[in-house]
Amino acid sequence: REREPSKALAHHLDDAETALDRFDASATPAPATEQAEARSLRCEIAFQRGQLAEARLLCGDGDSLSLQLRRANIAAKTGDPATAARLIEELLRRPGQSPQALATLALQRASVALAQGDWD
Repeated sequence: REREPSKALAHHLDDAETALDRFDASATPAPATEQAEARSLRCEIAFQRGQLAEARLLCGDGDSLSLQLRRANIAAKTGDPATAARLIEELLRRPGQSPQALATLALQRASVALAQGDWD
């Protein structure tokens, strides 16, 4: 029997949260980059559940690319495309971005532009 899409998503979010809880409970603290990724994932889970205040809190500070992109996504999806565009442009100007990061940023920039009605 197939689940409704929203129930399936909730189930996957619960599984992801359980995995993150195990990650946090590790006896050996994870490196800072992995901790930032875990916080970024928790931010995304909160966002997907509609818990915007929690998502903003989780993504509110930190300089990792994933946290910055999640902040931009929250801004774009909550009616603040100007902030989203500014965050993305700041990231694009940062030296040393990998080709993959630049491609992700370019896609995010295009997504924000399209949402603003900029089809050029």
